[in-house]
Amino acid sequence: MYQDARISLFECGCKQIELGGTIYLLDDSVAVSRGSSCLVYYAWQTDTEGLSRRVLLKEFYPLTEGCAGWRQDDSSLLLPDGLKSRMDRFLNSYERCKELFNEDILNQYIVQVQSCPKVNGTAYMVVDYSSGITMDKYMFTCSLFDFFKTVRNLSGVLGALHRSRNQNGKGYVHMDIKPGNILVLSINPEHLETRELCRLLDTDSFIHKESIHSERDLSGTPGYTAPEVMAFSEDSDNFLLKEDFRETGERADMYSLGAVIYEFIFEGELPEAPYEICHSYEDRLEAYLQKKSRYIPYKAISLIRYLLKRTLAKDPYDRYESMSEIEAEIGNILKLIDDKKVQILDNCHRNPDKILGREQKILELRQKLTDPTLQGGPGRVVIITGIG
Repeated sequence: MYQDARISLFECGCKQIELGGTIYLLDDSVAVSRGSSCLVYYAWQTDTEGLSRRVLLKEFYPLTEGCAGWRQDDSSLLLPDGLKSRMDRFLNSYERCKELFNEDILNQYIVQVQSCPKVNGTAYMVVDYSSGITMDKYMFTCSLFDFFKTVRNLSGVLGALHRSRNQNGKGYVHMDIKPGNILVLSINPEHLETRELCRLLDTDSFIHKESIHSERDLSGTPGYTAPEVMAFSEDSDNFLLKEDFRETGERADMYSLGAVIYEFIFEGELPEAPYEICHSYEDRLEAYLQKKSRYIPYKAISLIRYLLKRTLAKDPYDRYESMSEIEAEIGNILKLIDDKKVQILDNCHRNPDKILGREQKILELRQKLTDPTLQGGPGRVVIITGIG
């Protein structure tokens, strides 16, 4: 992986940019977000009536070798010819977003793109900015309950994406779910009425699951991307791999969703490569969850452990069958971790050194179980009956 040496507009002294006759004032109070294909800026747009509104500007600027040298003194970009196909994909994502809105698909789940002009040697996607913050900023300040409430809503958004159909009857898979691509909406009466908590910011990674055979490369971000997506990118001519992905495509989003949950729990840590979850994290899970919620019930910890195990399974067939299952699973977790509910906790702590009444029997049993000369030796199953 390349070190991100891309030079932002701020670093070359640029405070505003003109796109299609409209001036956009860049907001340097917010750090630039860095995706694999673009840099994202917050900006202010003044409309024809003189009113300012906030937008996001996505500057096509891929992270590849030598990218630092593409920025010119006048803040334009001199992109290599080899990036033409990636530029076309970036521009096509704008057309795809318009298609989704024109057909009234997912309007309440994705953030609308206004335009995508080509200027200064690259392309800029102008995205409407709903009031809120991206998940990468939200997840380190919210409570355990609020996080899982938002993720449950996100799983519903992704489920709607998977079930949606365009005029050709094709469903969609996002392919690049990560905190920077999730907008957590500010709570207002409109969102409360529709139960909206988040929207998807990125549409350039969307694919039609049925059109997988025409795909040569799939979007993704290391650490969040499912292993089958990485395998696809490495062997995109494999027909059987494509056929298998056509059957399980939406489960790639489940893996990415699990990676977001994992990152929240373990405070910025991502699942380890090569995308096989070593169960060493299970030993730390309870301690990390208790840091976020001191009185979290053990049953909730068990359900979260199971949620991670299923969503982060290496084999897509070991994951959930649909996002609705994940919604239901998280709903059960929320019932147990609701801060507004009183939890009855067991404060009895077992002391294995204080077993009353049967000390001698326990000693005899331990000796027999560890005596290798007896039939069966260590490891035998012993059933003990009685009271207590």
